[in-house]
Amino acid sequence: MATTPVVRVATRSCPPGRLGRVRYAGRVDHGRGLLVPAPRRFDAFGLMYLWQGAGVYQAPGLTVSLRAGDLVYVVPEQPHWYGVVDSGAWNEVFIVFEGPIFDLCLKQGLIDPEQPVRRLTPVDYWRSRIDGFRTRRAPRTAVAADAEVSQVVQLLADIAERDEQGAVQAQAAWLDESMARLCADLSEPLDLHAVAEEVGLPYETWRRRFRDAVGMAPAHYRLQQRLETARHLLRQTSLPIADIAASLGFTDEAHLARHFRTYVGVTAGQYRRSGGAN
Repeated sequence: MATTPVVRVATRSCPPGRLGRVRYAGRVDHGRGLLVPAPRRFDAFGLMYLWQGAGVYQAPGLTVSLRAGDLVYVVPEQPHWYGVVDSGAWNEVFIVFEGPIFDLCLKQGLIDPEQPVRRLTPVDYWRSRIDGFRTRRAPRTAVAADAEVSQVVQLLADIAERDEQGAVQAQAAWLDESMARLCADLSEPLDLHAVAEEVGLPYETWRRRFRDAVGMAPAHYRLQQRLETARHLLRQTSLPIADIAASLGFTDEAHLARHFRTYVGVTAGQYRRSGGAN
């Protein structure tokens, strides 16, 4: 005898924020997926995470087998269907959300309609994280709704970084960390050998890999960040050039001026007087 599905859904009754809102979040145990004929068109975004059982996802020209650890993206007006086959059942958690921020996520690739099924493991981690939207206290104001929407965006960003083995997809972690360290505390001297050690690479290996990935050596990259910041401060503030030089770790105004003219093509004073037109 088939087990009766158990559905737990938390809805949102507060006003949507300026970024959007989570409509509802839920969990289904012993479910069968969408109880409608294929295909279905939905008017919001959604994520469904299958954490136990198996089934199938279908869209025009696409059929994908689903198993525990698979996540399904739902995009507004995209025809699709997912569910169990034969007499099976599965367990899932899901969230449904809408708003202009998610249209931007779609445009920027954080939601990819061309890859509607993603593999996410470990299962317990992703199940708990997605189901957290159901179990936490629902927002009561538009501002709180925006805060919750921001958490969904962070979830989408984290999913986008994962490949099928759960590894970082976009950039190697060492490169992300290196760039963050090279952009930090621009007023202070930075030991590049220490940065290499912090990201777990021998210095020459790190320097070579960074140059190959970014197109310039780490020291040049850091200098570029300092000069780009100088451009911003010259254009957007009335700080004396000597103060800008000191705030960015140059020994004096002449030191900044020499590098700035080489980088931009004009002196810092000329750049400021032009309003940053160079």
